[in-house]
Amino acid sequence: MAEIAAQAGARETSVAAIVGRIERIPYTRFHLKARVICAVATFFDGYDFLAVSYALPVLVSQWHLSPPQVGMMIASSNISSLFGGLAFAWLGDGIGRLKTMAIATALFGLASLACAFAWDFDSLVACRAVEGLGLGGLSPSAAAYLTEMAQARGRGRFFLLIQGIFVFGLACAAFLSPWMVPNFGWQSLFVLGALPVPLALLFVLLLPESARWYADKGRFAEADRVVRMIEQSALDEGKPLPPPAALSWDARETRPHWTEIFRGIYRLRTLVVWLLFFCIYFVSNALLSWLPTLYRTVYQLDVKTALQYSAYTTVAGMIGVVAVALFVDSTGRRVWFTTCFGFLAAVFLYLYVSGAPSAMVVLVAVTTGDVAMASISSLIFLYTAEVYPTRLRSRGVAFAGAWQKIGISSGMVSIGFIVQDFGIPGVFLQCAIAMALAAAVALFFAVEAKNRALEEVSP
Repeated sequence: MAEIAAQAGARETSVAAIVGRIERIPYTRFHLKARVICAVATFFDGYDFLAVSYALPVLVSQWHLSPPQVGMMIASSNISSLFGGLAFAWLGDGIGRLKTMAIATALFGLASLACAFAWDFDSLVACRAVEGLGLGGLSPSAAAYLTEMAQARGRGRFFLLIQGIFVFGLACAAFLSPWMVPNFGWQSLFVLGALPVPLALLFVLLLPESARWYADKGRFAEADRVVRMIEQSALDEGKPLPPPAALSWDARETRPHWTEIFRGIYRLRTLVVWLLFFCIYFVSNALLSWLPTLYRTVYQLDVKTALQYSAYTTVAGMIGVVAVALFVDSTGRRVWFTTCFGFLAAVFLYLYVSGAPSAMVVLVAVTTGDVAMASISSLIFLYTAEVYPTRLRSRGVAFAGAWQKIGISSGMVSIGFIVQDFGIPGVFLQCAIAMALAAAVALFFAVEAKNRALEEVSP
């Protein structure tokens, strides 16, 4: 530790020096511990998000729900998560990333348990709305925390292998539901979703706050202490520490207003990430949430088969999550977005033109498409965190994430009305239009951030 103290010296009062030291630290067991804890929380974030979709095939007949009611049931947590994301983002930038993640995780875990005791449509909608506050609150601070810990080189893989765990949570809900619902009732899905409550303590007790966040707040002694701890963990593992990275940017010392996301270089970035968030979630999560019910009501599959078909699609998404984590640092963000959105536009256009004639055709097409959808859903969080500076990162992600919730809720509700009035081909037409629009925006306006320090991308 004395060696590190000598190297740090008077650098404790410089944001640039703190960041330069972070950028030189190799990945260590400390980083692994942080990623594992965040991964477990993210896993249950995904699981709890989709749990209600696999309870609905039973609840539709048990509570006599109409298609618009199904849409509202699915959308309730997403509507509230919009407000949760914004509120928790202010906490994340104000009191720190870790405390915010702890509060959000405890909230959605406890609310999931409350869902198991719902007795009718209104009570379950209310419990899901409370759960949505926590679900929406976790992602902005988790995205900020993980990106701020990572080096510029390899940041995509570092972050996306954890963010992608969300899809594994979706898959777990998909695969467990055909066994849990018939044997233990739909309530068991929500009881399992309460398991992450103890994680709130782990966030606070086992992890340090973001050094970049401390430095941005002018708390340089605390930032230095965190960096020294990580540097020491690298030395203990026999990993050399190169000289601090030289960064070509000027640190800002003034405290800006949050409206900076609408000014200067950030205005266009904000519009781009808002639209990309809206389009991908308007299609992906909304469609995945509806699939079990569509298979059951449109194609007349039995409950078990409907749940199994939906599970296959969700598992395919894990391929996309792994692929984007492994290759996006080579391809870059813009190319990945443009290619995947364009591919999805073609898939959904085919389903519209063909009339989606059978459940098997829909299964094959949507399952193939979910590889691309899941990769985009993971990458968009990393990309958004990269295009905003530390002083605005949590709120920038939260505002963009609000459009995620708007997209999901709009998609869920619109599917209910479109299926009822125009049939399932109309659903795929709206999906194709959204994907084509996103592909064009990504191609012409996305900023490339691969292998660049966060402060170089977003000064």
